[in-house]
Amino acid sequence: MKFTEIKTEKEYKSATLYIEKLGDREDFEDKPELIEEFEFIANLIKEYDSKHFPIEQGSPIEIIKLAMEYKGLKQKDLYHIRSKGIISAILNKRRAMSKDVIREFSTFFSLDQEVLNVEYELIKSTKKNRPKITSKKILFNFNQTTNNRITYFQNRIINTGLSLNVYAN
Repeated sequence: MKFTEIKTEKEYKSATLYIEKLGDREDFEDKPELIEEFEFIANLIKEYDSKHFPIEQGSPIEIIKLAMEYKGLKQKDLYHIRSKGIISAILNKRRAMSKDVIREFSTFFSLDQEVLNVEYELIKSTKKNRPKITSKKILFNFNQTTNNRITYFQNRIINTGLSLNVYAN
């Protein structure tokens, strides 16, 4: 059977059946022309597959989460790789993985590094998402130095995203 290009699904099915039969022949390994024909048709099938059934590269973070689920692991089981904060930031796509982290994840999960060494979009944290103090209640009367310190800590907390209710007059 001669193939030059696979254009239809019928030709595709015919080619796959043909190379299966070709590869199952007892004299397959003894005849270089059969091996060449097999490889040629396999390449045609591969071209047809890539054109009609493209596979998208998965997000490395989703791959890690799937591997964690498969192995029954939780986030805390990864803290030996990096600290709690770094692992959390990576898994929530707020921080990119370094080469060392990629290497350690690939070793830990027995994954090819190329699967994890893929660019992915990070989620950027904005100050808009952080809570704001909208009202001020006077609970205590402090001197000016204490009020300045309270205001300083209020602003520091607001800028770092922590939530704490401290009111100054």
